[in-house]
Formats: sequence, structure tokens, C-alpha cells
Amino acid sequence: MGAMIFIFIMSLIVALGIMSFLITIIKANSIIARKIEIIGYALLLISIIWTATANLATEASADSDLLHLDEKLHLLWIFQKDQMDYISHGDSNDMTVKYNTLDEQWHGPVMNNELIKYQEKIAKNVSYVLFGLSTIFISAGRLSELFISKPKEEPVKRKLRNRAVTRMRRGRKLK
Repeated sequence: MGAMIFIFIMSLIVALGIMSFLITIIKANSIIARKIEIIGYALLLISIIWTATANLATEASADSDLLHLDEKLHLLWIFQKDQMDYISHGDSNDMTVKYNTLDEQWHGPVMNNELIKYQEKIAKNVSYVLFGLSTIFISAGRLSELFISKPKEEPVKRKLRNRAVTRMRRGRKLK
């Protein structure tokens, strides 16, 4: 539990560091804010595609495990049938041959799942990083609107007065 809290705090510190760096860049050059936001959306799209691909690979791995179990169960059923034949016919030679075949096939190629599990772990971590970065980039681009100061707008009365003055001038010029 302590390791998870440490990882969470370190991830939070890194995320806030990246966010403050991006906001500093945006404050220096406000035009870049939109580009950073677009990069965030691109990272989001990539992370969605990455997650879908990783999920397909995980499902394929699970299907492979099920196929391996199915082959083993099939061998057990064959051996069970041979035992029933032995009980009804008393032919032990056939059962011995089948048992040797079962033993050879049972200890055949064994799949090592550790590499697959390691690859799934890496795929999950890459997915987490991509989603995190996309969130940081999008939020930095959107937060830039708060940091970029816009010129203050004139009060409504002044705008209306300016429009009226402009219309009056246009009217004098036309006459």
C-alpha cells in the first residue's frame, strides 16, 4: 500500500511539473496554446487506439489459454474412454499405449505466460501515460484562456454612444 501511495505522489508531482512547464510556455507565447491542445487531442486518439489494440491482444492471449486447456481436457476424456474400454473388455495393452501417448502429449510444449504478462503490463503502463499526457496537454491548452489577459471591453453605454456618433457622421457625409 505504501508503494502505491509513493507512486501516486510521484506521478502527481510529475504531472504538475509538466503542467506548469506547459503553462509557462503558453504565457510566453499565447499562440502555442491551441497547438498544445491539439497535441493533447492527438494523444487522446492515440491512447484510445492503443488501448483497443492492447485489449485485443489480451483477449487473444486468453483465447490461447482456453485452447490449451481444451486440448488437455480432450486428452483426459480420451484416456477416460480408454479406462472404460479396459473395464468392459479387459484389454490393458491398449490402455498402456494410450497412457504413454497421453503422458507424451501432456508434457508437450508448455506455454510460458510470463512474457505475455510482462507485455500486458507494459501495454497498460503505456496506456496510462498516454491518457495522462493527453489530459495534461488538453487541460493546459484550455487553462491558457484563464492566463491570457484580454483587453477590457468598453461599457455598453459607451459602445452605444459610439455607434450613435458613427451613424450621425455617416448620415452627414451622405448628405
